Amino acid sequence: MQRDWKKALTLANVEYAEPYSLRHSSIVRGLTKGLPVRLVAAAHDTSIAMIEKHYSAYIVDATEDMLRNAITPLAAPPADVIPMWKPRS
Repeated sequence: MQRDWKKALTLANVEYAEPYSLRHSSIVRGLTKGLPVRLVAAAHDTSIAMIEKHYSAYIVDATEDMLRNAITPLAAPPADVIPMWKPRS
């Protein structure tokens, strides 16, 4: 894998980087999209404990977004109120 990785980086004229960074990016992307930690761990052949230990900040951010989007408003906001965030669709 290393040989092909180095060749791809050379062809792309990119400075060498470990392919491990792709795994990290994939884990963070899954967590920030709200995928369950168990699913992210299984997809990356690691444990839930490792994901929680190393990526807890991303889990908290994703959880806050999911909770915000799950809130059912009890009344419509006044017309002059500007929301602090835009709910994800």
